[in-house]
Amino acid sequence: MNYAEALVRSVVVAMMVLENASDSDLDPDVAVRGLESIVDELSKIAGQDRPEFLRVLRAVQQAEAGTPMGLFAGSLPTMIGFEAEEARDG
Repeated sequence: MNYAEALVRSVVVAMMVLENASDSDLDPDVAVRGLESIVDELSKIAGQDRPEFLRVLRAVQQAEAGTPMGLFAGSLPTMIGFEAEEARDG
């Protein structure tokens, strides 16, 4: 696994933990702030890096097809506002 895939997988896992944490596991406000912070940082990806991020994300989605991670990875372009790039490049 290359570093880009490892980083994208890490982002997916972190977001899944925040998204799926129960109220007894994590304060909902903290989870939302964490997700918003990750999305804010991802929104700073610019230029040729966005298509590359989406390519690696699609590779993770395909490698994890049928699993919760694969399903979550498939929803991320919309969740982070990259759906236009995904439609154009996908």
